Amino acid sequence: TPCIILDFNVSNIQCDDNDTPDLVIDDVFTFDIVVNGEGDGWQGGGMTGNFGQTVSSNTFDIYCGDLNFDITACDNNQSLSVNVIAPPACSTEPNCDYLYAHVREDNCCRPCPRGNISIATAHEIYESASVTNLAIGKPTNVSSRGFRLSSSGRFAVDNNTSTAVQTSVEENPWWEIDLVGQYNIDNVDITGSENGNYRLLISDTPFTSYALNAATNQADEIINFSSNNINVAGSGRYVRLYKLGVAQLKFNEISIEGAGNASSNVYSYQWSNGNIGNDGAPECLAPGSYNVTITDSDTGCELIRSVALE
Repeated sequence: TPCIILDFNVSNIQCDDNDTPDLVIDDVFTFDIVVNGEGDGWQGGGMTGNFGQTVSSNTFDIYCGDLNFDITACDNNQSLSVNVIAPPACSTEPNCDYLYAHVREDNCCRPCPRGNISIATAHEIYESASVTNLAIGKPTNVSSRGFRLSSSGRFAVDNNTSTAVQTSVEENPWWEIDLVGQYNIDNVDITGSENGNYRLLISDTPFTSYALNAATNQADEIINFSSNNINVAGSGRYVRLYKLGVAQLKFNEISIEGAGNASSNVYSYQWSNGNIGNDGAPECLAPGSYNVTITDSDTGCELIRSVALE
């Protein structure tokens, strides 16, 4: 009896955070599929089944985007293409490795024998440096490394044109940065990029997918370009750069120019003792030990630092 595929139905698409609720990158999804037809059965997408039978899929990476595969009838004389739309990532807790703060004490407050405390977060360090490039030293990520450690994503923001970001040859390679605060962005300048078609995405919230279409749908600003200098009229915290098609993304430096706005400083401060309030630089404090919880209001990430005044 010849095998004939009539139709199929995909249902019960589920996300699994892989027991790492703070790590979006390893989220996976599964689904059920029923293939209807005549004959002994079908195969495809790493699955086999009888017609009319509900088959549960293997796991697939959400960050790789939508899934496409062919199902083939038992005699290989007929096939149908299946498209499964990947669900949103379900890891809801942010990865807080980016959070940085340095606490410094000053025991020379006059006229009383008290001291000052100052906290330097990534935002304060940028503001005090009086630089125009919002990207310098900020946390980065990249889709792959063409030459391992010699092509790190951070090389794009190290203010050194002799280093470079370089991905493998892949489909829609990307590089991204967290500006650690919301900024009004006016211009993006890329040094050392190669010819090709590019897409720049800006978002207020972290991107939850590697896939170009899914990330584009999430972005607040979308700019397609082919030159090294891009005029931008938008705001956001997360910036991702794609090179479109099967290609290698390679460039030396990126400059993101703009200015702060009311949401630029995302940090709040809660002190364990004393009536200090939300102050990142309290003055004339009594001697003693002080703990401060520093919170990124965008992501909810927290960092605790301690300091002693003598």
